[in-house]
Amino acid sequence: MIERRDGQTHCKERTGSINDDLKIMRRNIIMKKGFSLLVGIMLICSIFTFGLSDATMAEAATRITVSGGSVGGSWSIFTEGAVEAMRRENKDYQISAEPGSTTANPGMVNAGKVEMGLSFGLTALQAYEGKGDFKTPLKNLRAVCALIPTNAFQFVMTDKSGINSFEEIKTKKFPLKVSVDSKGSTGDIITAAVLNAYGITYDDIKKWGGEVFYLSSGKTFEMMADNRMNGTGDCIPVPAGDLIESSTSIKMHLLPMSDAAIKQVGKELGMTKTIVPAGTYAFLKKDIPTINTAVILIVNADVPADQVYNMVKSLHKNIPYLKNVAKGYAALDDKTIVQVNNVPLHPGAEKYFKEVGLLKK
Repeated sequence: MIERRDGQTHCKERTGSINDDLKIMRRNIIMKKGFSLLVGIMLICSIFTFGLSDATMAEAATRITVSGGSVGGSWSIFTEGAVEAMRRENKDYQISAEPGSTTANPGMVNAGKVEMGLSFGLTALQAYEGKGDFKTPLKNLRAVCALIPTNAFQFVMTDKSGINSFEEIKTKKFPLKVSVDSKGSTGDIITAAVLNAYGITYDDIKKWGGEVFYLSSGKTFEMMADNRMNGTGDCIPVPAGDLIESSTSIKMHLLPMSDAAIKQVGKELGMTKTIVPAGTYAFLKKDIPTINTAVILIVNADVPADQVYNMVKSLHKNIPYLKNVAKGYAALDDKTIVQVNNVPLHPGAEKYFKEVGLLKK
């Protein structure tokens, strides 16, 4: 600052003001550096976050969970085999199996809780159309392919029962004590339909002193062994491991279905006629006519087409491997793999089957 005094020009330093200015400048510099540092940290964090998000999304996009059957059951073996077959050609995918059930799997897949699941073709079609125990159509269901083509309805009676035909149950008003798997299962649905074809209802059985049980196969054969149960009906592979094992300690036989009953039930449930050949089991001395539905692989409609394409391609390529996994896969071939009981095919599966000539273009 310059001021005049006594005709002289004097310079006066505004010491306090300059110091204040310097402090402000230093503070501004520090703030700018701090802001730059903060921006840098935020930028690094955002890059890391987005990178992690992309990696997580990529991982989720290639994760496929397949819902099968109860732990230790035949469906558990089928599921593990199918999962391994898909893994073989798809190293970048995370494919795993988890326990499920014939009744729960369609709902799990439809809701997107799992990407894929095993189902009887009959059950999947009823779920898709909203029939039977499915009050609301599950329109997000699609089929990938058939896995276990032959699942024949096999109605087992103990030799001690003295019953050799469905007609005898009706005419004798036999007090049948029968297990039909879980309530609402395919075993339950088909057994009720078959008995109905002969004019027998579950209520009739109860009136005649019998009982309908909703039990697993293990508990069923345990009760048959000690004479607390004399029959069981279910759709199972040919041959069925449970029957092979149980027949070593229980004397049993299968009941044949008449042509009229096969026609009625087939029309009602969309099933086809099949034969359980003589010799399938040590106790089976003659062919048994009955009905059949396949176990199919179902998928949520929103799973990308390229993923489904890759999965079905791997399953088709590994049919020889699957046949070594379990006898249930024995009938799987180029013809049966596309037989999915009228459940709509996923576009990815349809594309593959048309490319390899298993479906018409």
